[in-house]
Amino acid sequence: MIISLCILTIKVFSQNLTNIDIVKYEYYYNYEFLNDSTSRYSLKSQEMVLQVGEHLSKFTSANKLFSDSVLAIVEKKEIGHAGKVLEGFNLVKGSLTNPLCNYDVYKNYPEKNTLTFTARISKNYFTLIQKSHPHWELDTNNDSTILSFKCHKATTKFAGRSYIAWFTTDIPISDGPYKFSGLPGLIIKINDIQNQHCFTLIEVKKIKFEKPIFYIQKDYQKITPQEYVKALDVNSAKMLDMLHDQEKIKSFNQESNIKAENNLKSRNNFIERY
Repeated sequence: MIISLCILTIKVFSQNLTNIDIVKYEYYYNYEFLNDSTSRYSLKSQEMVLQVGEHLSKFTSANKLFSDSVLAIVEKKEIGHAGKVLEGFNLVKGSLTNPLCNYDVYKNYPEKNTLTFTARISKNYFTLIQKSHPHWELDTNNDSTILSFKCHKATTKFAGRSYIAWFTTDIPISDGPYKFSGLPGLIIKINDIQNQHCFTLIEVKKIKFEKPIFYIQKDYQKITPQEYVKALDVNSAKMLDMLHDQEKIKSFNQESNIKAENNLKSRNNFIERY
């Protein structure tokens, strides 16, 4: 684990962070999801954040956002590369993101009505661009109150799942968690009808200082949403093969390997399903 974090820190220093907007508001969501689609006991949670600027938005994990921001600051310091790696590692070592949440979603970037998704799987970087958002059906007969916001109900089908969303016109931003947008107000809560994935707003922050929204420049491989889901599955299979090879040479703790293998097998429920 320590080795992998050091490698991650070194890789982040080699990236090019481009300032594409200034944050006006940050909306924090608690994302609860089943890591394993066959087990109700595999519930995981990850804090995610939607940064909304003047022209675009970015959705990512709070841990990833923190790590990227800290390492960008460390990179500017006039110390050697080894010193940057050590300081960066010490600052971000506890900020881990679940592999199923290790992505950035940019809306209205690089142009209006365009969604850009970027992600890292192992040593590979992927991107995809989409031009549409989910088609919504408004339910005018159902209202609710969530976090003191008066919310209205809407439903949609997206990437193999059916969803129920609650949005509020009290925050007139046509945005929400993940790739969800297109409603006449911010999405406060959204979950699929099988309750395997749920985003719930937990905090709103108005940013009173100049805080950039970063786009991470990488040598991205362009793929489709379906190919990204397949890449996640292929990566898990490769890691399982590596564990089996380790077991053959008896050089690693067997109990740790069994735990790691179970974790890999249970990581099978990405939010998009094809």
